[in-house]
Amino acid sequence: MDKNVMYGTGAFIEKIYMGRHKTEKKEFEEFLNVLNESLFSHDKYHVLNHNCNHFTNFLSNHFFKRDIPKKILELAEKGKDSKIVGFIFNNKSQFNQ
Repeated sequence: MDKNVMYGTGAFIEKIYMGRHKTEKKEFEEFLNVLNESLFSHDKYHVLNHNCNHFTNFLSNHFFKRDIPKKILELAEKGKDSKIVGFIFNNKSQFNQ
């Protein structure tokens, strides 16, 4: 990955190697589909409490039996303490118009 390229909504900062797992593509896709219909369905997404970092941590635990780095999991917690995040969540009805 190029550090100078934007990915999604933010800049790429760091690549962390978590391991390699031998899973067939079809088996992995079926596993993702089950997750999509259960634990990580779109209606369960929450930007702070149930987001892509939680999904990645779930995958890491499933395949490698370990958490992703704590500094990543703490990002949402830090966001919860942010005044701007609190303002947005307390006034979200105004943003949905």
